[in-house]
Amino acid sequence: MLAVTGGLAWRLTLAPIYLNFLNQHIESALDDLGLDLKFKVSQTSILWRTVDSVPEVRVQGISAVDNQGRTLGVIEETSIGVSFSGLMTGILAPRTLDILGPSLRMLRDKGGAFQIEFGNKALGPADASSAFQRL
Repeated sequence: MLAVTGGLAWRLTLAPIYLNFLNQHIESALDDLGLDLKFKVSQTSILWRTVDSVPEVRVQGISAVDNQGRTLGVIEETSIGVSFSGLMTGILAPRTLDILGPSLRMLRDKGGAFQIEFGNKALGPADASSAFQRL
């Protein structure tokens, strides 16, 4: 078991391991938030930059599209730092979350007020926490 753990740790430091089979699972978790949006994920991978850091699950190219087909938001990359000991026991235990390059669409209502919307709902702290737990 120690050799397998060491081998995995060594492999993760060389280059990302692509986990694109998880894209659909991530999209479904985001779709289930009830925001009247469809989400699309371009790529998922795991890597470990240095042994002094934590392994990272990277999700790239997250797009949120409304019912009319308009792209309302894009996040270039989200990096979720996970516990290595958790990974070795089959548990994805998040430790950090970095969101890189977000792009949101601002809408102006008929009264002239600006707001940021995702579909028919605003994304509040409770929704963001729920999304993180589902991933």
